[in-house]
Amino acid sequence: MADANSRITFDEYILEAGNISVDCREAGSGLPIIFLETICWGHRYLYEALARQYHLFILSFEDAKEDGAEAAVRELAKSLAGDTYTLIGSSQGANLALRTVLRTPMEPEPAETLILIGPNAIRPDPDLRDLDWVGWSRRLLAHIERQSNLRDLPGGWELEGLFLPKDSDAELETWLREISCPTLVAFGTRDRMISPDTPSTYRAAIPNCHVSLVYDAGHLVAAERPEAVTSAVIDFVENRETFVVTRHGGVINP
Repeated sequence: MADANSRITFDEYILEAGNISVDCREAGSGLPIIFLETICWGHRYLYEALARQYHLFILSFEDAKEDGAEAAVRELAKSLAGDTYTLIGSSQGANLALRTVLRTPMEPEPAETLILIGPNAIRPDPDLRDLDWVGWSRRLLAHIERQSNLRDLPGGWELEGLFLPKDSDAELETWLREISCPTLVAFGTRDRMISPDTPSTYRAAIPNCHVSLVYDAGHLVAAERPEAVTSAVIDFVENRETFVVTRHGGVINP
């Protein structure tokens, strides 16, 4: 295991799957984790913690909504991690992870554990279009004033493409019951990208689902509460069914 105080060095390379090019960053050893990234802002703490304990592959998709992205995830995950792995995504990456499992099913399912951080593919807030920069900031963060590096976020019109879900059709929601692997879904308690009933929708529909609500965080929960999210993710990877936050849900790190 790497020194907890040292910075992690990632190997970086480009992978091809079908007609999609994906940037990959790799570090660590042990249990393989495939992390689907669409925006890296605010994830360094989580990435380094995972790489200290596991074999982490970060697949960065320029457009997670591109046709063929789900098949690319399956192909690349198998080539990198083999027959079994933990699949994690945040925001649009979480949406891609969910679509991968539901739209490109495999038997047996190679994702032994599924972790969705701030997904908005299911029941997104209906009023997400035509927001200005201030509007988007309030949707993404619970505390704009605490983010000294907010300027590092892409600005203006780019945010709509980055954070609007690919689709929000009812069909995807009805398929949630088909997810067979233990699943953790983490939301900030002040996530304004989703409808208020979204967490309970996941909890009720997925057979082995655990919902974590991270106190006082918005949609970019890993950026606002990195320690809380990292603790929940690692606890779930290690413990799965005996995870401290039960299927009935709960608020962590108040």
